[in-house]
Amino acid sequence: MVKLLSVKRAGFVLISVMWIIVLLTVIVTGFGRRVMLDRRASAYSLDIENARLLAHSAVQRGIMELRNKIVMDATKPENMGATHLGQPWAKPTSLIKDLKIIELKDVGENDDVIFQIIDEERKINLNTSPRELIDEAPGINKSVLRQIMKRRTEPVHSEEGITPFQVEEELRYLRGVEDEDWYGTDNKPGLKDMFTVYGDGKININTAPEYVLKCIPKLGDLAISAIMNYRAGEDGEIGTSDDKGFRSIGEVQEKLKIEGDPIDAINKYCKFSSSWYRIIGQATLRSGKVRVRCCAIVYVEGTNANLARWQEETIGT
Repeated sequence: MVKLLSVKRAGFVLISVMWIIVLLTVIVTGFGRRVMLDRRASAYSLDIENARLLAHSAVQRGIMELRNKIVMDATKPENMGATHLGQPWAKPTSLIKDLKIIELKDVGENDDVIFQIIDEERKINLNTSPRELIDEAPGINKSVLRQIMKRRTEPVHSEEGITPFQVEEELRYLRGVEDEDWYGTDNKPGLKDMFTVYGDGKININTAPEYVLKCIPKLGDLAISAIMNYRAGEDGEIGTSDDKGFRSIGEVQEKLKIEGDPIDAINKYCKFSSSWYRIIGQATLRSGKVRVRCCAIVYVEGTNANLARWQEETIGT
């Protein structure tokens, strides 16, 4: 009987020890997994910060390019007084592959640090462009147009003064603007690509997309086609290094041989150089899994570039 009890006790102790071992294994495994997840989170956070710094560097490089624009234009007389897409600032540039000023160890195939400069005055200005110009934009109906003009002439709140549109995204939330209008379709450009809140209200004829030029009253399809063909240069493609631009209304008349309504429209609604630009800096790490994007709006005057707006976002896995 005593021997039987001893065997039972030994068995109970063995089972208890096994359960304790199982419990400790679960606890240790849990702690190990937690440590592993914490390490991954820390590494991811570090990558995000590194990518953010790289994106900031890309924007700063873009600002430097704009400060140098007037100096670069001086080396080519045909560029003086003009802002067009054949100039160096208009080409997206990699700080790793093109400029080779940043070296990253273990850079993945999809990793890069890039800046892109976009002319904001290629668009229609919500705050300062003439009413008839805004009215021609696809997706702007009479109700939306009235709301835009009311915003420009009346205070939003009775206790406040007139407050113009601060960002173009405000247009999206006006009554009557649908997602299709904002984002566009295969057959219709989106309002997000047509409007800005920066500039004096005149459109840069050298950088404006064709769909923006089509909004200019009385410019006409023939004149638009002639403008786009001239801008495209010898290779016939917009956005390449041989693109050209106009410096004055006299040069438009001389190069395109057009008169009448198109010239009057260009005089009234267009310009040839720009001061407001959007600089987009993007950095990717971990083979493109970690991405940070920064956007700066700058006003350029001579060799000065003044920051007007800053925005950034993280796009990760």
